[in-house]
Amino acid sequence: MNGSQPTPHAFPFMALIQNRLLNQSQYESHCGGTLLNSMFVLTAAHCVDKIKFPDREFSVLLGAHDSNNSGTRFNVTEFVHPNFTTDDPYADLALLKLHNEADITTKFIKPACLSTSTSSTTGEYTVGGWGYHNNQNRSNVLLIGTVVKTDSKNCPDDLTFNMDKQICAGPKNDLGDVCNGDSGGPLFTIHNDNDCLFEVFGVLSGGALCTLRYSFSSHTLVSFYREWIESIVWPDETQYILED
Repeated sequence: MNGSQPTPHAFPFMALIQNRLLNQSQYESHCGGTLLNSMFVLTAAHCVDKIKFPDREFSVLLGAHDSNNSGTRFNVTEFVHPNFTTDDPYADLALLKLHNEADITTKFIKPACLSTSTSSTTGEYTVGGWGYHNNQNRSNVLLIGTVVKTDSKNCPDDLTFNMDKQICAGPKNDLGDVCNGDSGGPLFTIHNDNDCLFEVFGVLSGGALCTLRYSFSSHTLVSFYREWIESIVWPDETQYILED
């Protein structure tokens, strides 16, 4: 992430996906995610694809700012969208069920809301993650940036963009573009006067090199897949979804 460091724990729904080799103790930061409630985190399917990572086990770090010395780790079970394949990556979504319930009554761990809209009213979004900074080294601390929705023609062909299922975005004022390691993180807006403080529109799926002057990224549109998300996260209760 080519962004700035926020106040620690200002974005308590941000989740850090980590992995390790089976039967090993050392975890590596891998992707980002969004806490939806006390039991589920939303991320990108390609981050936890067992075909791609057959020898890895995944966990989630919640309540983290500096990944080296903060946060609570949760073991997880992965639910990858059934339509996702590496050849057809539009349904690039996965849900991670925590093996233990997260305490969302603290100020460090809070869920975000899923949007039912296809776009924010301003076309601006916030992105965040612990990915590579200027494509050089992973950031140990959470970084945040601002991106703007752009015409789908700006998203490179290798992003396999689909305007009905994805949002194409680019950095505002050449700042805040996403990098390797930020995949799975949320595309969201902030509402200071709303019951839902953080509204998530998309999940980062892919992007151009973040060293480019104008680097665009594709984000899986949450509203297009919300029925699948709800069926797993809230099968028998009132959905925690931000209505229009």
